[in-house]
Order: sequence, then C-alpha cells, then structure tokens
Amino acid sequence: MFRKLFNLKKPRLYLKSITVVPTDEGMDEQLKEELEGIFGKPHTAEIPDLTSTDLGLEIFVPDYRLGDAGVLWLGIEGAAVPLMFRPRIELRARLFQIESGRTVKVFTVRRKMAIKKGFARMFSWGGMIDQTFTPRDVQALFFDACKELIDDLRPYQ
Repeated sequence: MFRKLFNLKKPRLYLKSITVVPTDEGMDEQLKEELEGIFGKPHTAEIPDLTSTDLGLEIFVPDYRLGDAGVLWLGIEGAAVPLMFRPRIELRARLFQIESGRTVKVFTVRRKMAIKKGFARMFSWGGMIDQTFTPRDVQALFFDACKELIDDLRPYQ
C-alpha cells in the first residue's frame, strides 16, 4: 500500500485512438488530423517497455455542428421569429491504465457559441447576405475545448 502511495514515478501518456463521428458538416477528417497534431503523443502500439504506471488516452468527438440561422414566418404579414442553431462541439476522452484496461477518469468538454455573439452574427450584414456561421467558428470552439481537455489532463501527466 505504501509503495503505491510514495511511488514518485510519473506516468507516461500514450494515445490509443481518435474517433470523430461523421456528420453532414464534412469536417471529420480535418478535426481528426488536428486532434492528432494537438495531442502529439506516441501511439499505444509503439510502447517499447510497458510499465504499470503507463496511461492510455482515447479521444472521441461524438457531436459537432456548424450552426445555422433562419427565419420562421408565422403566416401573418410581417410576423416572423428568428431561429438560430449555434455552433457547438463536444469532446470526450477516456484515460485508462494500459496494463489492466481500467478506466482512470472520463472527461467531457462541451463548447457552444455564446448567444450574444450568435445573434450579433445573425443580424450582421454578412449574416443576412451570406452564411451566418462558418467552419472557423467550429474550429475556434474546437481549440477552446482542446485547451480545456489538456488542462484537465495535466495532473495525470
């Protein structure tokens, strides 16, 4: 018991898999490549000598969307309700012991564009004429979510 408590050897972190659920948005491969670049850890298949403190990381992107904006016409002349689906992204990560496969911790990070920013974008000239939300909006949320996930993983590295 005391041996584990006073073990000062830092665990090594390896990346096992990155999975992005395909959607109609078409950014799946781009997000996967960026995740591999951000979490530049060696793969679990490349472990030269496995120790009991080695940790593996599985990253999963179950949901993301670019967002959309439009207007719902109520049928009465001049009566309309603006509708907006804000850009959002969700990242999940599972940290586990490689030797036993036991889950150490599961992390979930969700990011969504602020309502104020979404409405400002919707009622801007660019939003009325062209596309309201762009892939850059999802990328900004994506990098914020990755930063938070890295901060959450820091005590385990």
